[in-house]
Amino acid sequence: MSDEKPSGPRWAKGDQVAVVAGRKNLGVRGEVFWVGENKYGPGWRYGLRDSMGETIWASEDNLGPPEEAPPEPEREVRPVLEKGTIVEITSGREGVGQQGEVFWVGDSRYGAGKRYGIKAQDGETWWADEAQVEVISAPAKQEAASSPDAAPSDPGAPPPPDAPMPEADEFADFVDEADAFPDDEDIPF
Repeated sequence: MSDEKPSGPRWAKGDQVAVVAGRKNLGVRGEVFWVGENKYGPGWRYGLRDSMGETIWASEDNLGPPEEAPPEPEREVRPVLEKGTIVEITSGREGVGQQGEVFWVGDSRYGAGKRYGIKAQDGETWWADEAQVEVISAPAKQEAASSPDAAPSDPGAPPPPDAPMPEADEFADFVDEADAFPDDEDIPF
């Protein structure tokens, strides 16, 4: 085994590259944010941030210019989480394993997608991109709205079939008896 250092890296931080070979992430394009010696074999290893904000790790042999890459794979579009959603941070530099409530939602500075502010039960604040979190539970208002006993979300929707209709007598205190049922000729249109 030789202690010889590999020649300089082909790509630099900020370069746009694509995965052109290998088993994983074929066709994914991204910006290089990290370059280091490959501890899994000869050459260099790169960290890319793709358009969805996810981190991709690849060896130099698997990267090439974006125009040489196959079409980018279709990926699942993640719904934007609402404030109050309980999440767990599943990847990233900090906070992995932390659980907390989403209190802030905004656009990510590190690629396409959303970034979330998460407040843990101990009061600690964490920041994570959408690809770095997994939903544990939806906000209480969503759970209540999906409950069969919940009020309809559309104010114009009819009441549930088992609800009693209001009686005219219940509204007698609020309207003058003469105005309660106007004649057709009293209607101003």
